[in-house]
Amino acid sequence: MTLQTLQIWSAHRSGAGYEGVDEYVPARADPYNTKPDAPLLSTDSGAQPTVHMKQWDAETKFFSVDSNHADILVLKLFNYPAWNAEVNGHRVETQTRENTGQVLIPIVTGQSDVQITLLRTWDQTAGALISLLTASGLLLWSFTHRAHAT
Repeated sequence: MTLQTLQIWSAHRSGAGYEGVDEYVPARADPYNTKPDAPLLSTDSGAQPTVHMKQWDAETKFFSVDSNHADILVLKLFNYPAWNAEVNGHRVETQTRENTGQVLIPIVTGQSDVQITLLRTWDQTAGALISLLTASGLLLWSFTHRAHAT
């Protein structure tokens, strides 16, 4: 494993993610508009609710927020179509912060249990199917080619 691979892996595990690669950010988002030392979670109003972080890894974010009023959570996370957000067990539509591409999630007064999960998208499924069909075709060709050669 190279030093660069270790640094990327460390950034990924720490929640920093892939930094400085514009190709991997949502359209019209600028990763340089997001502060590198920004908290994983803040609010649009600037209020500081009580946050209980339960899990924050590459494909799942799970936390609870106690807020004195309805607000919008701002996550240090790019808003990709594959993210599925639930608040108190109900799916919610995320919004995208202009310029940064960050996920915005509405919360209610009181406790909000928030779970964000990365789902499989149709293009991932199509890619896996194409790969499977290609591998199957190559195996079939290999066996028939071998049978004709003998």
